[in-house]
Amino acid sequence: MFTGLFFLFFGQIFCQEQNNFLKDEIYAELKEKGSIKHLIQSKDGFELSLTPDTEFCKRAANTWNLSENPNLVSENLFLISKEELKEKSSNPENAEVSMDKVSKIVRSISKMKGMQYFSNGAQRWETLYHQAYVCKSVKEKNEPLPDVLEGSADGLKIFAFLEDNSFGKSVYSLEYAQTEQEIGFFLTNAESWTYAFVKALNPENVKINMVVIDNGDSFIVYMVLFAKHKKVPLLGERIQKSLANRIDAIYNWFTLQF
Repeated sequence: MFTGLFFLFFGQIFCQEQNNFLKDEIYAELKEKGSIKHLIQSKDGFELSLTPDTEFCKRAANTWNLSENPNLVSENLFLISKEELKEKSSNPENAEVSMDKVSKIVRSISKMKGMQYFSNGAQRWETLYHQAYVCKSVKEKNEPLPDVLEGSADGLKIFAFLEDNSFGKSVYSLEYAQTEQEIGFFLTNAESWTYAFVKALNPENVKINMVVIDNGDSFIVYMVLFAKHKKVPLLGERIQKSLANRIDAIYNWFTLQF
């Protein structure tokens, strides 16, 4: 009797600990659906409502530092079990699903080459990044450097060159943060983006942030995208859809890397 009560009591505590950073109603919806997505298309400001109560998630939600508001914000939560990640692996019995593995995945820029996304214009799956590698700086971007995978990602700052299927070749600045419970990945475009040969976004006008939280037998992934794109006649809606699709593309790539 005592043993049963003991495990019941501590089991309840353990469950509560798994949800000490999300509102109960949001966590319940997340467990039911597997993901929650909010898309905000406005130049008059925005209010995020899914941000987990953690240091890195708060940082992810507050990286927009330009005087003008973004005209596109995509806020997303995902929940995926570690067992499911193992099952999807090519070697389930030996698949590693630790935070150390997460840390290496989000720093494996070279493995972003060939990432797939759904193209709204073509209405099919296409390659998102035709080239992907770490580079030295915005000016010195033509020589690939090896991925930085040793040790912790905490405090790491790098540049990456990505050839985007829709927005062309560009350098990005990336910053990382890591603790035992969460890992943050913060990306900003360091160069202009073009869309259909038109300059669509200025430097530092796109921010894509991803935080992975260790949730016991699962991972909670928080992703938020901020973008301030120019008003391009007949292309504005396609630009917004193309930007928003990058969230799913990066998340799917992340899960497949296990």
